[in-house]
Amino acid sequence: MITCVRTGIRSLLFLLLLVCGSSLHAQEKKHDSLELRYRFVPGQTLTYRVFGYDTIVIYDSTVHALSREREEMVTYRCDSIVPQGYVMTLRTTAYKATERRDTATPVVVTSHPWVGRSIRFLMSPTGRRLDLLASPNVPATGPGGPFAPMVLPNLGADSTYIGSSDQYVNEQWTVDALYPPIRWRGNCMRNVERRFDTLGNPVVEVSFSEVGNNAYRQPGKGDPTTSSLSNGGGSYYCSARYAYPIAGNYEMINNLTMDFPAPAARKLRGRHTTGILIQFISDSEHPGFKPEERPQRSSKHGGRSRKKH
Repeated sequence: MITCVRTGIRSLLFLLLLVCGSSLHAQEKKHDSLELRYRFVPGQTLTYRVFGYDTIVIYDSTVHALSREREEMVTYRCDSIVPQGYVMTLRTTAYKATERRDTATPVVVTSHPWVGRSIRFLMSPTGRRLDLLASPNVPATGPGGPFAPMVLPNLGADSTYIGSSDQYVNEQWTVDALYPPIRWRGNCMRNVERRFDTLGNPVVEVSFSEVGNNAYRQPGKGDPTTSSLSNGGGSYYCSARYAYPIAGNYEMINNLTMDFPAPAARKLRGRHTTGILIQFISDSEHPGFKPEERPQRSSKHGGRSRKKH
């Protein structure tokens, strides 16, 4: 009798171990792991076309408004690889915008202080801007303002998997959009949405949402200290083959408070709504790589792209 009981217990334990092992194996198979980081080589240059828009409203005694639709050509060049990541150079090579101030007739603008400016900075392998290394010593702001969305974003933790969701503090220098830069600090949520193909180009969709409260002041007499409560979000479609975005979109709302020093000594409030749509143009390291179609939005936004055969 005792032998039969022992045999039954052993059989039951064996079955439990078998079921648990199968369950764990099934869970492991569900995790599609990936390394989310940039993989540049020295001399590699990426070129992007950036479509942007801005709506700026200032609540003075008279409300003032500026709207702008812009198109820029932007290059990122990897100068060298260092232990901390990459030494990069950013240049805006072309700019065109249609601007309208208040009720005035729209005008076309083809120049901007940011065009031709070489900005050299240190970037971690995941895209975090660690330090400004070189830039013309002339205060300036990029076309999208000091808190503009980035073409090559900070991707967050590199070890992740499809379907993951995590939060982190995004702290980095605003070298892409402001000189002198400030140290941006925001709370970011990242979702690694899915893998899919667009005309044979495998991509990983990564979405971000972020809030931050930051302030800056351009070094000029009478210039205000501008505080911004920022709230933004968007998606990037990163090449699974080459590990950089081939398309993306990001929108941000900046609620502004501008404190002017004496003798003006006044405070104004405003709002800057800005957004970008990025289009990959070329990669000097892989000149034959030319995606032909922008990825569609994910199914939760009303559509899923399908692989073409």
